[in-house]
Amino acid sequence: MSEWRQKLEPQLMAYKYWQFEFFRQWEELKKYCRERGIRFMGDIPIYVAHDSADVWAHPELFYLDEQGNPTVVSGVPPDYFSATGQLWGNPIYRWELLAADGYKWWIERFRASFALFEMVRLDHFRGFEAYWRFPAASRRRFTDAG
Repeated sequence: MSEWRQKLEPQLMAYKYWQFEFFRQWEELKKYCRERGIRFMGDIPIYVAHDSADVWAHPELFYLDEQGNPTVVSGVPPDYFSATGQLWGNPIYRWELLAADGYKWWIERFRASFALFEMVRLDHFRGFEAYWRFPAASRRRFTDAG
């Protein structure tokens, strides 16, 4: 990491500055809106993308192979809304590991969202109670998967 940090220092500093400015301006906007009775609502989707910082930083929390590719992915089988089902392709959490440390990763995710927004919606809330997973190697439609 230190080698790449040195090689990419100018780009990293630019991103850090842009993030600093975003959060500074975001806080000003929130204050302005709060004084006028306006609140911001954010979203916490249940799944993260395979190429996300979350999977990169915590690969142990997902079902991944030795190369870091998902072994199982998210989706839903055929139902009333979709005759062919849906293959979303997001990596699946290793819920047993998340539970073992008291869901610390999720708690931090909520904290980060509530630092930005006054209200947060859980997208695909049912996924916390039940979910479907499918082999990552299978990219076929569910009706073909048998």
